[in-house]
Amino acid sequence: MISFRANPASLKLYNKIVWSTVVQLLGKGGQIILGVLSIKLVTNALGAEEYGLYGKISEYALFFSVAANLGIFGNTVRKMSESPRDGKLFANALMLRMVTALIFFGVGAAAAWVWVPDPVFFVGILFFMSSLFLDYITSVCDGMLQANYKMGRATLALLTGRIVNLGLVALLIKYGAPGSAPVFFLGPLLGAAATASLSFLFVRQLIRLNWTADHALMKMLFLTALPFGIINIVNSLYFRFLPSFFAAKALTDTQYGSYNLSLHIAATASLLSTLL
Repeated sequence: MISFRANPASLKLYNKIVWSTVVQLLGKGGQIILGVLSIKLVTNALGAEEYGLYGKISEYALFFSVAANLGIFGNTVRKMSESPRDGKLFANALMLRMVTALIFFGVGAAAAWVWVPDPVFFVGILFFMSSLFLDYITSVCDGMLQANYKMGRATLALLTGRIVNLGLVALLIKYGAPGSAPVFFLGPLLGAAATASLSFLFVRQLIRLNWTADHALMKMLFLTALPFGIINIVNSLYFRFLPSFFAAKALTDTQYGSYNLSLHIAATASLLSTLL
């Protein structure tokens, strides 16, 4: 048993861990509430058929987001926990994440342009992929904030983005935005921009960044993460994206809207499991 009287450093670390845990629990609760409100507003505004297109756009973009992850996030968090103030590690991890994201999202956008001859679908893809790209920036910032036991700041940035998203969706509905799926991806895009900007600002306050590209370091981060990334892609294909693909082929837009709404509700409710 650790004696906090004999070891004040242990008490300080303990307090940081407890505070970080409590903040994350509160943040998860906030995410659930804001997520439910956003889903409610979007579904009411779009209607069943248009929400089906919204769901197809989101599932298509999310697949490339999962593929672009390549296990780099978890690996980056582990490395940052060993060097919480390493500005060079952070900068190289961020550059690696941005490059891999640009490659995968570029391929996804090109494939959508060729295979889905629908400009509305393509515009929605561009909006949502842009927000997911910003989420990648946030994820690296969160890794550094987590390593420094500053999850309060990360949670503040995340909730700010969710509030911005909800607020913009509400404004679009209030001022009569057309009930078109791509328009409502502007909410996640602006919210992701707010979260990424705040998260990066918090990181800049903690560490001194070193933007020297270290190809050996990036190669190490990439190769050691790749096995986890492949496993994640296979699991995601089996449990989510292939069923969604075949459902999109078999169902009408209205039917797929109901299917995708169930997915969104389940994903939001799954946040409850992280409270444990």
